[in-house]
Amino acid sequence: MCIDLSKKSIKPYSTDAAVKRYKKAKQVHTIMRQTAVRLNIPVIELYEIWCWDLYDKFEHAYDAFRIALS
Repeated sequence: MCIDLSKKSIKPYSTDAAVKRYKKAKQVHTIMRQTAVRLNIPVIELYEIWCWDLYDKFEHAYDAFRIALS
């Protein structure tokens, strides 16, 4: 089984939205990875503890981080 992750499979009108979602997810993962290293716990455990809940409460966890910083 193969999943095509290239931009060719995305419709031209939704390319910008997909790129924005990807960049947000990448930023969230960077924050989570750095936090997990400092706390000395696995990243997946940190996601399970509270990051997935951010996706339930906000449109994206990135938006929750931006609100927390402001």
